[in-house]
Amino acid sequence: MQYASEELRADKKVVLTAVAVRKKGRRLQAASQDLRDNKQIVLAAVTNQSDALQYASKELQVDTSLKLALLAALTKEIWLFKYVPPELQGDPKIVLAVVRKDDGALQYVSKKLQVDDELKSTLLAALTRKRELFKYVPPEFQGDKNFVLAAVQNCAKALQYASTTCKENKKFYWQLSLNNLMIYNMQQKH
Repeated sequence: MQYASEELRADKKVVLTAVAVRKKGRRLQAASQDLRDNKQIVLAAVTNQSDALQYASKELQVDTSLKLALLAALTKEIWLFKYVPPELQGDPKIVLAVVRKDDGALQYVSKKLQVDDELKSTLLAALTRKRELFKYVPPEFQGDKNFVLAAVQNCAKALQYASTTCKENKKFYWQLSLNNLMIYNMQQKH
């Protein structure tokens, strides 16, 4: 498509055929601006290669039906989440589905959504599998004593990413020590 004439780049049938080929959705980049605003063409491109969404018109980038197609594509290729427009990185349904599929997508989640309670519980579950993700946890959670206590219970190294407020709080350390003592006693009984 990149070497096609302007006439071919504006031809709906030619562009639709080009973007519909498996793994060739990025060909949308060479399409005319009018066709980048064509829902049928963008849907075909995104279905075949989710990062093609970046070449769609701004209006279509936040279209609901495209969100669903994108979600289906993202569950196959999580790394593409970083190319998703910020509006969609803040969509709770998309974010929860993607983060549940691959915890690493957390680093691309919009700051606004990172304080969502449902995401908070998903994060705690994710931290039990990959403790290094704690560095991507939003500052609001790094300062939440209960969240940090739960994270540290799964991995003591998570404490290094806790906020200064938590680290300098005597009551926090007292609670942390108490939790560790309870865990130790439970392990001794088994």
